Amino acid sequence: MGIAAHSSQAATDCPSPITSGDHRQMVTPDSVGLSTTKLCALVARFEEWKEANLHGVVVVRHGKLAFEHYFRGYDLKARTGPGIVDFNAATTHDLRSMTIESTLPLAWS
Repeated sequence: MGIAAHSSQAATDCPSPITSGDHRQMVTPDSVGLSTTKLCALVARFEEWKEANLHGVVVVRHGKLAFEHYFRGYDLKARTGPGIVDFNAATTHDLRSMTIESTLPLAWS
């Protein structure tokens, strides 16, 4: 299922960045040249695609926090041992990352 199929539902359910003590300026994706609709559609896509086991998506553009969303997923190094975790900005977990080379095509599709 393509991202466009999720756009209308995702746009209404799309969360704003979470306020934290790091003093990073928070902005809307659109205000820094990103598509809120596409980012929100990615959330819907990853919510359905459990095998991806994505813990979170954080987008910082021009030093400003434009998008942030966390998921529920499996973690090898959860505090209580391997298991399912509801990730959030404060969760310590087994770090994995995706580079710009692997994520840019997702954003543009």
